[in-house]
Amino acid sequence: DQAEKNKRTVVVGLSSDNSSRELLLRLLTSVVVPGDNVLAVHVTETDDSFDPNYFHIHEDLCKSKQVDFQVKACGGGSYVSQLAHQVRINFATILAVGCSSPWGGRILVQRQGTSQEGSVTPVRVLRSSLSSISQYNNRSDQSDPPRPQIQKSLTMPSSSSSSSSQLEPQSTRKQGLVVPNLMSQKLFQRPAMLEIKGSGRRFTSEELSSATNGFSQDMVIGEGGNSRVYLAELEDGRAAAVKVLRDTESSVDDLFREVETLSGLKHKNVVQLFGYCYGKGMNAIVYNLLNGSLKQRLGRMKWRERMRVAIGVAKALEYLHSRSPPVIHRDVKSSNILLSDNCHPQILENRGSS
Repeated sequence: DQAEKNKRTVVVGLSSDNSSRELLLRLLTSVVVPGDNVLAVHVTETDDSFDPNYFHIHEDLCKSKQVDFQVKACGGGSYVSQLAHQVRINFATILAVGCSSPWGGRILVQRQGTSQEGSVTPVRVLRSSLSSISQYNNRSDQSDPPRPQIQKSLTMPSSSSSSSSQLEPQSTRKQGLVVPNLMSQKLFQRPAMLEIKGSGRRFTSEELSSATNGFSQDMVIGEGGNSRVYLAELEDGRAAAVKVLRDTESSVDDLFREVETLSGLKHKNVVQLFGYCYGKGMNAIVYNLLNGSLKQRLGRMKWRERMRVAIGVAKALEYLHSRSPPVIHRDVKSSNILLSDNCHPQILENRGSS
C-alpha cells in the first residue's frame, strides 16, 4: 500500500525543561503531517524532573492532525547512543534534537529512508522550520554578519559507503516543510504556546460569564475604544477584572500580544495577569482587581492621593519603557488605572507594542 509506505516515523529528543516541549510543539506544527508517527524520547538522568504526563497539548494537536504520538523515557547509555538506538529500532526517517546555545538554536536532521537491515541514505539538515534564532560562530569580529553553524553532528550506524555523510544539495532542504491547513494550525499553536510558557490560566467563556453575572452592565468598571472591563468574582473567591476585547479583525492578535507581554512583566504598579479566555467569540484577559478604577474615584480623591497615583503611574511607564525591547502602552487614561484602598495604582497594559 502506497499510503503505508509514505508514513514517516519521527524521533524527538526531549530534555526536562520547557524549551524541549516548545521544540516538540514547533515540530508538530511545522514538520509533521497526517499519517506520521511521532516518538518523543527522554533519556533519564540522576535527579531527573521529567514528567511524561505533561504532554496533553501535544497529544491534542496530534489527534487533530491524525498523527500517532508516544512519549518514552529510557535509561542506560548516553543521550546520543539512546537516540541512535531508537532511530534504528523504529526505522525513523527524521530525528529532531535541541541544541543549547545563548541564542536558543535548534537542529533538525532528516534522512530519506532506512531499511530494516539498517542501511541509511544521505542525511540532510533542516534549519528553517524550527530555528527561531540561528546559531552564531564564535569569532572576535562581531561586526561581520552571523553565519549559521551546526556545532554537533550525530553519526548514524550505516552499512553503506561514505556517501552516508554527504549532505544533499541546498535546493532539497525545504522538501517536507509544506504545512497543511497553516492558518488553523497557527491558531491552535498560539494558545498552546501560552500554556507551555505559563502565561496564566485559560478560562472558558462560561466561567467568565458566571463570574460577571452574565456580563451585566452593573458589573462594568471601565470602558475604552477597544474593550470593556467588568468586575468579576472567580470560583476560588478572588476578585478580578475581566477585560473583554471588542470583536474586530485585530482582536485575536491584540489578545495574544497583551497576554504575552503581561506574562513577562513584574512590577508593583502593573496589574498581575490571572489568565485569559480565547474561543467561542470571546477574547478576554483576566487581571487582579484592586478597588475600582481611577475614573470611578477621581472626583472624591484628595490632592495628596492624586499625587501618589501620578507618581505610581510614572514609575510603571518608566519600567515599561526601560524594557528590552520597550513596551509602549498607547492608551494611558483613568479607566485603565486600577487603585487599591490606599490609592496604590496599577495600570492595565493595553495592546502593548515594541
